[in-house]
Amino acid sequence: MSEAGRLILAYEPVWAIGASAPAAPDYVNDALGALRRQIASATGNAAAAVPIVYGGSAGPRFLPSLSAANGLFLGHFAHDPENFGTILDEAARANKR
Repeated sequence: MSEAGRLILAYEPVWAIGASAPAAPDYVNDALGALRRQIASATGNAAAAVPIVYGGSAGPRFLPSLSAANGLFLGHFAHDPENFGTILDEAARANKR
């Protein structure tokens, strides 16, 4: 396994920490794309091997809009069992693609 294959990145804009709503999906996808380009530049294109997860008020119905994310890390939305179940279902569907 390459060194890049051992890495998992978590991204959350500072201004989104503790916010009641996540960043716009286009913003997140653009930011994650920029991170992947930086990783590719630094590693000789190992960017595809580096999973990037997003946090920042990420709740139900958000993961399906994040084409550039490999997953979510959850904060207060995970405290509600119904929200958590919905997010798990969305992640399972995304994993099948």
